[in-house]
Amino acid sequence: MKKVFIWLSALAVGILVLLLAAVLVIPRFIDVQKYLPKIEQRVTEAAGREFKLGNDVDISIFPWFGLSFNEASMANPEEYGGGNFIKVGSFEARVKLLPLLSRNIEIDTFVIKDPELKLVRLADGSVNWEMKKKTEKPAAGQEKKEEKVQEQDGAVSGFSVSSLDVEQVTVSGGRVLFVDEAQDLRRELTDITLRLDNVSLEKPVDIFFQADLEGKPLNVAGSVGPIGKEPGRGTILLDLTVNAMEELTVALKGELENPATEPKFNLQLQAGDFSPRRLLESLNMQLPVQTADPAVFDNMAFDLHVQGNPSRISVKDSVMTLDESSLQINAIVKDMAKPDISLQLGLDTINIDRYLPPPEKQEEAEMDAGTAAPQTSAQQEVPAQTAGEDAPPTQPADFDYQPLRQLVLDGQANIGELTAHGARVENISLKIIGRDGKFDMDSRMDTYQGIIEVIGSLNVEQDSPQGKVDLKAENIVVGPLLQDILQKDVLEGTMGAVVDVQFAGDGSEIKKSLNGSGNLEFVDGALVGIDIAEIARTLAAGTGYQKPKEKPRTDFAELRVPFILENGVFKTQDASLLSPLLRVQAVGSADLVKETLDMRVKPKIVGTLKGQGDVAERSGLPVPLRIEGTFAEPRYSIDLSEIADRETIEEAIRDPEAAKEKIKSLEESGKSLLEGFGLRKKK
Repeated sequence: MKKVFIWLSALAVGILVLLLAAVLVIPRFIDVQKYLPKIEQRVTEAAGREFKLGNDVDISIFPWFGLSFNEASMANPEEYGGGNFIKVGSFEARVKLLPLLSRNIEIDTFVIKDPELKLVRLADGSVNWEMKKKTEKPAAGQEKKEEKVQEQDGAVSGFSVSSLDVEQVTVSGGRVLFVDEAQDLRRELTDITLRLDNVSLEKPVDIFFQADLEGKPLNVAGSVGPIGKEPGRGTILLDLTVNAMEELTVALKGELENPATEPKFNLQLQAGDFSPRRLLESLNMQLPVQTADPAVFDNMAFDLHVQGNPSRISVKDSVMTLDESSLQINAIVKDMAKPDISLQLGLDTINIDRYLPPPEKQEEAEMDAGTAAPQTSAQQEVPAQTAGEDAPPTQPADFDYQPLRQLVLDGQANIGELTAHGARVENISLKIIGRDGKFDMDSRMDTYQGIIEVIGSLNVEQDSPQGKVDLKAENIVVGPLLQDILQKDVLEGTMGAVVDVQFAGDGSEIKKSLNGSGNLEFVDGALVGIDIAEIARTLAAGTGYQKPKEKPRTDFAELRVPFILENGVFKTQDASLLSPLLRVQAVGSADLVKETLDMRVKPKIVGTLKGQGDVAERSGLPVPLRIEGTFAEPRYSIDLSEIADRETIEEAIRDPEAAKEKIKSLEESGKSLLEGFGLRKKK
C-alpha cells in the first residue's frame, strides 16, 4: 500500500512538472500573430465596424496569465465623421492563475495608456455609440443553441468570487471628445487619469479621477464599497467629492442597494456656494437667458436628499438657495410613464424682475414715440389705424398636450414675498391638483394691505384647451401699488374687484376667446394730478388755464367700473365716478385682439363751487372727452359738440371773439385734464 502511494505521488509530481513545462514552454512556440486576423474578424462582425489590433501582442500563462498589446482601435462610421470611435495606445494586465482555481482573483497589473473615445450625436438624434450590426435569420436548430448559451450565461452570472485583490488599476493620458450637431456643441476632456487603489470585495475602493475640461481642472476623489462577494448584490457605500472648473464642489454620500437585481438608492448631494454664471463662463457658455440684473445667478448652493428606485423617487427635506432666495423641496415622483408627482415647495423671497429679460431699447423708443405727443384738439378726427386692423392669420405651432393628459399632479407652494413688475405680494399659497388633463388651482395672497383670491381651472382633454379664472380682491391700497408698477401717482384709494373670465384655445386664440364679466370699485380715493374745482372755476370764469404751483388732486367717494368681456372685447356701459363736485360717466369698448379703443368719458360739475373760489351755482357743466385710436397710439380729444348748448350758440352769434376765447379756455382745461392723468405729454 505504501508503494502504491509512493508511485501515485510520483505520478502526480510528474504530471505537475509536465504541466508546468507546458505552461512555460508552449507560449514560446505559439505564434500569436497568426490568430490576430481571426480575432479582428470576429470582433468586427460582432460590433458591425472595423476592429484592429497592433502587431505587438504578447501572452504569458504562468505563473501569471498576462496580456499586453501596444495598439487597438475600432472605427467610427463614415456618417459620424470617420476616424476612430475608440482607440487604446497600450494595454497590459496580469492575473495570477492558481488562485483562480479557488475563485480568488489576484491582479497585480491593469494599465491602459492613451485611450481615446469619440462620441457623436447627429442633427437627427442618431448616435455613434449604438452598435448596429447585420442580423441574419437563425438557421434550423440555431434557436436551441442560443437557448443553451443563454442558460450557460445565466450560470456564469451566478458565479461568485471568494476574493478579489487588485493592487492598482490605472488609466492615463485619456481623451474623450463629445460632438452634438443638434445643439452645435463640442466638449473635450483631455489628460484623463483614473486610478483605483486597494481594489477588493470587502474593503472600500479608493477612486481618483482627474481631467481637463475646456482647459479647466475636473476631478473626482473618494471611495466606493465594499462591493461584497457577490458584486451587484447587497449594499454599496458611496463617498465621493467632485471639484469642477475651480468653481463647483459637490459632495456625494449615500448607498446603493442591489444595483444588479432590485436597485435602490439613498443619496445626499451637497454643494457649497458657487456661481452658476462663472461656472458657465469657464465652459465658454452663457446663461440661456439675458437678465435685467447682471448680478443674478451669481450665488447658488444646495443640499439634496434623494432616495428611491427606478419606479419611485423622493426628494425629502432638501434646500436650494439662489442669490437671496431659499427654496425648500419635498417631492415624490412615481409611475414614471405618467408621471405621478406630489410636490411641496417653500420659497422665502424672490424678485422676479431681476431675472426677466432686460427691456429692449427699441421697444422703449417706440413707446416714447407713440406716447410723446398724442393729438388733443377740439373737433379732431381720428384717422384710420392700420395697427387696429385684423392681423393676418398665423398658423400657431401645435402644442402637444399629451404629457399634461398623462400627468398626475398634487402640488403646493408657499412663498413668503414675491416682487413682479415692481408690485410686492406676500404670504402666497398656491395649490394645483390635476389628472387626466383636468387641473384645478386655488391661490391666496396678501398685497398692499389687502388680499387677492384666485380660483382657476384648465382642461386639456381636447386639442383646444379651455380654462376659467375667478378673481376676488379686497381692501387693496392702490396708491403704493400704482407707484411701484408705473412709478406714477395717478390714483389713490382702496380697491375691490370681482372678475370671472373664461377662455379657450392657446396662443393668440386666447384673446379672441375671452368672455366673462367683472367689477372694479375704488372708494375714498383721489385723482392725483388734476384739480377739478380749479378747472371748473376756469371754465366758469372763461379764463385760460393756469399751471398750478403744487401737484393738484381731486378727491372722490367712489369709482366703479363694471364691465363685460365678449370674444376679446372689453365693454363698459356704466363706469362712474362720484365726488362732491364731480360726476363722471364712461361708456365704450377696448378690443383686446385688434388693440383699438372707442371710449366716451363725460365729466360733469355738480352742485356749487362755494368754498372753491366761486359764489355761483355751476350745476351741470360738462367737459366731455373722447378716446380713440390704438393701444400703442391712442388719440384724445375734447368733444365740444356736446357742450355747445343754446346759450353758447347765442353768445357766439352776438360776440364771436368772446366765443372763441371760451372755446380756447375749454381746450386748455381739457388738455390739463389729460396732462394730469399722464395721457398727454407736457410741453
